[in-house]
Amino acid sequence: MVFNYIIKSYKGIRISYTGDIFNDVKKDVVTSPIDALKVYQEHKRLGLDPDILKRVDRNWIEIKEKDLEQDKAKMKAVKVKGLKKAFQIVTVGLWRRWQMKRGTYKKCTRKRNNLIKQLKELCRVDYKIDNKTLILKLDISKTEFYRNYKAIADECRNSNRSESLFG
Repeated sequence: MVFNYIIKSYKGIRISYTGDIFNDVKKDVVTSPIDALKVYQEHKRLGLDPDILKRVDRNWIEIKEKDLEQDKAKMKAVKVKGLKKAFQIVTVGLWRRWQMKRGTYKKCTRKRNNLIKQLKELCRVDYKIDNKTLILKLDISKTEFYRNYKAIADECRNSNRSESLFG
């Protein structure tokens, strides 16, 4: 994982057991500008004076809070095609999380309706048709058939059995 931001703050001077004097540093490393802004504000709340370092190519440069907010705005402006349909942001208290939408795509429902229509037609023509033949004729996997279409096939077979002349 590539880290893009470092937020570091000097807490003060610390003396080691050998007598060396050095700065005590609180450092946080994050990948997104949203997280970096949260960590920066947390350091400010603790009364520290944080510095923000941003990775550009292979170098680290120091940036200001407004640059970080611009990066955050740029990140929000980038839209991934299809992401809007599949996910929505749910806010729970202060935390945000991604959650799958409950709906289905039109393509999925169309495909399912077409397969059900084919399945009913095949069962109407021959109510004694076995599952293996249905799987081959519908051109779907065994798992998909048994999960989604087995109950419908059984129902169609039973209704067509009672309607047949020679059954």
